[in-house]
Amino acid sequence: MLHEGFVDAWQCDRLLVKVLDYNLAFIPILEELFPNARFGGVIRHPVGVCEGHIARGANIMRTVELYNYVAGSLKDLRARKPNWHVVRFEDFLKDPVMEMHSIFEACDLDQTSIKGLFLQDKKRIRDDSGAVLVEKVDRFLRFEDVHRH
Repeated sequence: MLHEGFVDAWQCDRLLVKVLDYNLAFIPILEELFPNARFGGVIRHPVGVCEGHIARGANIMRTVELYNYVAGSLKDLRARKPNWHVVRFEDFLKDPVMEMHSIFEACDLDQTSIKGLFLQDKKRIRDDSGAVLVEKVDRFLRFEDVHRH
C-alpha cells in the first residue's frame, strides 16, 4: 500500500506520463495512485526499433526480447483495460495532428488547450572510435507547421 498522503501531494488535475519500456514496471503503482487515469502508449514497427538499438551496439537477441516484452505488454494492457489508448509510431509520423487529437480524445482532454507539440529529431553521429551516438534536438512546432517537420 502506498503512503496515504502521497496522492494529495499532487496538486494537478491532469498528469501526462510518457510510458517507455522500463516505465511499464510502474503501471500497477500508477494505476493505484491514479485509479481514474487514462494511459497512452506508442508502439513502433520492430524493424525501426531493433535497427536503432543495434546501430548503437545493443545485442540483437536482447533487443528482440525487449521489443517483444514492450509490444506484448502494450497489446495486453490495451485489450484488458478500457483506459488504455495505443497509437502506432508510424501513424503518428504520417499525421501527428490527427494522432494527437485521438490521444486527447481518448484521455478526455481539451484539444483547444494546446497549440502544437514537441518533436524530437535524432541524428546519428559517429565518434572517433566509430561508435554510434545519437544527437537529439527537441523543438516545438505549432500544429499548422507540423507537416513541414
